[in-house]
Amino acid sequence: MHKKKKRPAVILIFSYLLMTTGMFMFLLVYSNSYNKLSSEHISPASVTVTGSSINLSVAGIDIESDISAFMPDSRLYYIMYLVTPDELRWTINIASALIY
Repeated sequence: MHKKKKRPAVILIFSYLLMTTGMFMFLLVYSNSYNKLSSEHISPASVTVTGSSINLSVAGIDIESDISAFMPDSRLYYIMYLVTPDELRWTINIASALIY
């Protein structure tokens, strides 16, 4: 009886991993072939945070966003801090310590 309950979850996790791996491989192959054909080199994906803006680049497409509302001197930052669960807060703190 437990086998039927576990099967949809296993299928969901497997399909998620398959799709994310497929998208990563597509980006990797696309950027490698683009770099071989063109003198301008692109990276599969990169994130750059400068001051109060974030720049996301995926396969040569740049997306820039303003994140000043989420900086510590903003009022929204304190509201989000109070609303965020402790587990997510600790995960963000550990990830930011590892990245920086």
